[in-house]
Amino acid sequence: MVTFFVSFAIKSISAYCVFLGSSLISWKTKNQTVVARSSVEAEVRALACVIAEVTWLRWLLADFGVAIPSSTPVHCDSTGAISIAQDPVKHQLTKYIGIDRFYIRSAVHDHVVSLQYVPSELQLAYLLTKAHTRAQHSFLLSKHSVVDPP
Repeated sequence: MVTFFVSFAIKSISAYCVFLGSSLISWKTKNQTVVARSSVEAEVRALACVIAEVTWLRWLLADFGVAIPSSTPVHCDSTGAISIAQDPVKHQLTKYIGIDRFYIRSAVHDHVVSLQYVPSELQLAYLLTKAHTRAQHSFLLSKHSVVDPP
């Protein structure tokens, strides 16, 4: 008899922080609804999630009469996810994330967002998902304009 064990802890966690200037205006942490086959797949799904939020916030600002003349930078620490999002060629590895990939490519092509690489230690959303040393935690808090208590 073969027994399979499925752990709900194997789902990746998506997190993002959206800033308007230096003010944190939106953030989210959520377990992804599907189990990713790779870390790049999980990053692509997370990119699609934050781009949907950025798109909505840009529409909201436009309704308030605030013009946004350039694309919104989205920082990602996965060079693989950035490559997949910008590469028009369909790869065997991307067939499970096709809709998210096309959504991201469309947002980049329409100049809604621009994808920018940021090293993992500078990824501000990791404050919401990962454990850190005290120094790294204080650094990330300061970038969110939050002061660590003495």
